[in-house]
Amino acid sequence: MRKVLARYFDAAREAGRLDDYRVFARMEIERILAMCVFNGLPEHARTTVRQFRELFKWHQRSGVYLLTVFPGATSAVLRFAAYMGQVLHLERQASRRRLYPKRSAKKADG
Repeated sequence: MRKVLARYFDAAREAGRLDDYRVFARMEIERILAMCVFNGLPEHARTTVRQFRELFKWHQRSGVYLLTVFPGATSAVLRFAAYMGQVLHLERQASRRRLYPKRSAKKADG
């Protein structure tokens, strides 16, 4: 995935649309990093942060490095938190009521 993103960075740079592409690339890379940390893949996460260094602030880079110091423990804690969220029904589910709240009827002026 890093190779694909790097190719798209080059294409966006040539087209003069690099600033527009950075927004999408950052969201995609954050998703990849979360997946790597959750699955316990520290080398992949660190390589990704090094390759796209300009997209992250120093505290975000150091956070990824700290989370990947003990990848097994980090992965286990994150999996346990996800499990508890499912067991205790803490995740928010989209419902029609939340998406489209009832509008209050306008009071007639009179």
